[in-house]
Amino acid sequence: MNNDARWCKTLLCAYRRLGKFCDALNVAMDSFAMSGFMGNHMRVGVTTDMLYDKMIETADRKKGFINIRILVDNALKTLPDKYRSVLVSRYIHGNIAASSAEELGIPPRTYFRYSNKAVALMTFALRHIGYNSERLEAEYGGEPFIMGLYKSAEKNEESGTQS
Repeated sequence: MNNDARWCKTLLCAYRRLGKFCDALNVAMDSFAMSGFMGNHMRVGVTTDMLYDKMIETADRKKGFINIRILVDNALKTLPDKYRSVLVSRYIHGNIAASSAEELGIPPRTYFRYSNKAVALMTFALRHIGYNSERLEAEYGGEPFIMGLYKSAEKNEESGTQS
């Protein structure tokens, strides 16, 4: 698998988890805000500027995750229905390959053919809207959550399992 396809799978896997992750960032933001409001941050040696920096960093992370949702939605819209359905079932709904094939009413071999083609088409769509592996690495390479998913896709590729 090429690096662009690995990033494609990473974004699709991230998409499924974005709601929970953004909820966690909201809780963190509320905590920072309450610490500042209550003055609790002063007791632990955190300055107000440090607290504001943390809040801005958290807001920027959330913006990056929202951008992933928009990016994936836009790329998925360009795919034919049968390929979009394969990606949505597998990556966004999180079904295993056999369940996805059954849900879509197609034989497993057809599912794997569609899956490979769907990833290739999605990768092309991402490139077409300006998101190749270099740009994705530049934008998300420093995000631990995303890089954990990327390394998981890489590991699945090395072991020969379908991620």
